[in-house]
Amino acid sequence: MVVSQWSENAYYQYFCGGLEFMPKQPCDASELVHFRNRIGEKGMELILAESIRVNTDHDNEDHFDRAFIDSTVQ
Repeated sequence: MVVSQWSENAYYQYFCGGLEFMPKQPCDASELVHFRNRIGEKGMELILAESIRVNTDHDNEDHFDRAFIDSTVQ
């Protein structure tokens, strides 16, 4: 579901570091399933912990400066 909504949701793309709206899927949905199976529960916990660590209040906010959204269809 996340992969299918990716091409329609600029918020997903921005949250994941995208600077421009991309109207296509980033990968096949089955790739995420295979990835989760390979890394297991401990790997998912490690990714969550690292995500929390790099997004602390002390983080440099320069990379939160802007996102470019194509609003041609509006």
